[in-house]
Amino acid sequence: MVNSANQLHRARLVAASQPHTAAWLQAVPVPSLGLHLDEESVRVAVALRLGATVCEQHRCRLCGRQVDQLGHHGLSCVKSAGRLPRHAQLNDVVRRGLASAGIPSILEPVGLDRGDGKRPDGLTLFPYSGGMCLTWDATCADTFADTVLIQTALEPGAAARAAEDRKRRHYSEISSRFKFVPIAVETSGVLGPATSKFIRELGQLITTRTGERRETEWLLQRLSIAVVRGNAAAVLATAATDRARADRRQQPPSDVTGERTRPSPPPSVTTGRASAKQTARQASPEFLADEPLALPSEEASAPPNTRLSHHSLPGNPSEDGGGTGSESDGRPLGLTGLRNTGNTCFLNTVVQCLSNTRALHDYILRDGRSSDASMPAAATKGSLMNTFSALIRDMWTSSDETERVLTTAPLKSMIQRLAPRFMGSQQQDAQEFLRYLLQGLHEDVNRVTSRPKPITTDIDDSLSASQKSMEAWKRFLRLENSKFVDLFVGQLKATLRCTVCGHASVTFDPFWDLSLPIPSRSGQVRLQACFDLFTKEEVLDGDEKPTCSKCQKRQKCTRSLSIQKFPRILVVHLKRFSPQERFRGKLNTTVDFSVNGLDLSPYSAGQTPCRYSLYGVANHSGTLLSGHYTAHCRHPYTAEWYEYNDSRVHVMDQRNVNSGKAYVLFFELAGSKHRSGSTHV
Repeated sequence: MVNSANQLHRARLVAASQPHTAAWLQAVPVPSLGLHLDEESVRVAVALRLGATVCEQHRCRLCGRQVDQLGHHGLSCVKSAGRLPRHAQLNDVVRRGLASAGIPSILEPVGLDRGDGKRPDGLTLFPYSGGMCLTWDATCADTFADTVLIQTALEPGAAARAAEDRKRRHYSEISSRFKFVPIAVETSGVLGPATSKFIRELGQLITTRTGERRETEWLLQRLSIAVVRGNAAAVLATAATDRARADRRQQPPSDVTGERTRPSPPPSVTTGRASAKQTARQASPEFLADEPLALPSEEASAPPNTRLSHHSLPGNPSEDGGGTGSESDGRPLGLTGLRNTGNTCFLNTVVQCLSNTRALHDYILRDGRSSDASMPAAATKGSLMNTFSALIRDMWTSSDETERVLTTAPLKSMIQRLAPRFMGSQQQDAQEFLRYLLQGLHEDVNRVTSRPKPITTDIDDSLSASQKSMEAWKRFLRLENSKFVDLFVGQLKATLRCTVCGHASVTFDPFWDLSLPIPSRSGQVRLQACFDLFTKEEVLDGDEKPTCSKCQKRQKCTRSLSIQKFPRILVVHLKRFSPQERFRGKLNTTVDFSVNGLDLSPYSAGQTPCRYSLYGVANHSGTLLSGHYTAHCRHPYTAEWYEYNDSRVHVMDQRNVNSGKAYVLFFELAGSKHRSGSTHV
C-alpha cells in the first residue's frame, strides 16, 4: 500500500505507522480533564489520518490560496487560526507535566533570550538535570508541507527532526547555561526523537512521584489531543466567514441552571454540499471568535446596555475614593448574578471575586484607567480590558431590577483568544483561569509600551539580599508594569545553601499567587500549616543535586522559600488537586483561615510585620471529574458577606465562610488604601 501511494499519501501512511500518532484515540473523553474532542475535531482528525475528503475545493479566506479537498493547506497557512492555540497547548502540556513531576516552571521567561530578542517558551525555576534548569521551545511542523514532503514520505518524523535541529541552532547561545530541549511535533502526530525522549523521561519522573505507570501514555495523549485540536481549527478556519461568526454568536444561550441548550447539528462538510458558514459554526468557539476590536475608547467598547453615565457609578467619588455603594433605596450595588452558559461557574466565580476587590473596582470605575488602556501593546489591543471593564461597570450599575443577571459570554470569547485551553464548554480550573485573566488584563494596560531588551546578565553576587531583591524587582518592572502588577504581584525569595561549604545563593522571582500544599488528607488544618509546608526547607540530593557556585560542582544542598515582597492583594490557592491525588480524589480537608486577620510575618524574608484580611473565597464542591464553583465575597462598601452562585446572590453569615470547599482565597493587605470596614466574625 505504501509502495503504490503517491508522496502525499506515502507520508501519511508512514506517519500513521507510528503508534503514538493515534494516542488521541486512546484518551478517555473526560471534559473536565480537557480530554474531550468535539465532533468536528474528530471528523477532521479521522479524515486527515485516512486521507479522506475534508471539504470542497475553495480559496483560503485568510491568504487567498487554493485549498483542495484534503484540506492540508490550513495546516501550514502562514495566517492559520490554529497555529497559535496549538503552540500554546503544546507548551501547556509540558508545563503541566513538569508540575506533576514536582518541578515548577514558567512560560515566556523574562530576561532570557537567544540574542535576537526572542526567548524560549518555558523555563523550570529549579534545576532539572545535571544541576541546570531546563528550558524548552516548542513547534509543530507540517508533515505535508511541500518543503519536507520528500523526506516525510521516506522517514517518519523527518520534519520534526529537522525542526529540532533548527531549534538547537537558534538557542545554542543558552545551551551552556541551561539544559535546552527542543519540542517538535508534526501535524500527523509524529514526535521528533529529542521530543520523544524528553516526554518519556518526564513521564517516568511523574510515575516516580505518583506510582502510576501510565503517566507517559497520558502525556502522549495530551500532546496528541493538542495537535488534533489545532489541526481542526486550522483546517476549518480556511473557509470560515464573518457571517458564520455572527451566526455562531446567535446560537441559543444556556439557561440559568447551567444546562446547555444544544442547537441542531448542521450537515457534515464531507457531503460536499455544506457551506463555509456551516463549517465555521461547527468549529471550536475560541478559534472563531470576533476579531480584536479596534475601539478608540472605553465607552465605545462597551455593549449598548453597559454604556454608563457618571451618575450610574456606585456612589459619588471623593478624594479618598469613598462612596455609599448603594442604590437610591439603600440596597447595595454590585449584587449582580452571572448566567451559567454551560460550565462557566469557574469564570463567574472569579469575576465575582474580582468585582469585590475594592482597589480593582475603584481603578475600573473611578480612577480613570483609560489612560492605561489607551496605549496597549498586547495582541488584544486593549479589547480584553475593555470587555472586562464593561462587565464590571454593568454589574455595578443602578437598576430597578430586584435580581439582575448578566452574561459573561463576551468575556469568555475574549479570554479564549488569549488562552485557547479555555475553549468549549468543559469545566475548567478557577485558579488557572484567574491567572490567565489577570496576566491578560495586565498586558492590555502594561505601562511598558516599547519593550526594552531584557537584561540577561546575572545579578552581582556581592550585593546584599535586599539589594539583589531591589535589582530583580527593577528588572521585572522594566518589562512588566501595570496596575495589576501594583495590586497582585509579590516577590519570592529562594535560598539554596550548600551543605558542604555552607555557601548560600539567593534568587528572587515575582509571583501572581501562592499555591499551597495541604499537609493532611482529612480533618482540619490551619492555613498557617499550609504556609509552613510551603516554606519548609527541603534537601536536594542524588539526581537533584544542584551545582554550588562556590564549590563549582554538584553538591548536596537545602532549598527554602520565603516572601520578600508582599502584594497588596494576596491570592492563595489551596492545592486540593495535587498530582498525588489524581487517582485518590480531591482533598476535602477543611483549611481553617481567619476572616479578620492573617499574620504572615513568620514567612517574611525580613520578618516584616504583615497582616491580611480576607474578602473573597472561590469554593469548589464535587469531585475531580465533576464539580461546581461558588464565591463568598465581602461587599467592599458594606462589609457584609454574600454568596454568589451563578445567577443567584444572597446574604450569608460570616461564620459560614470557612468551609472544606475553599479553593482560592483573596486577601487584602491591612492598612491598604480603600480598605473596607470591620471583618470581625
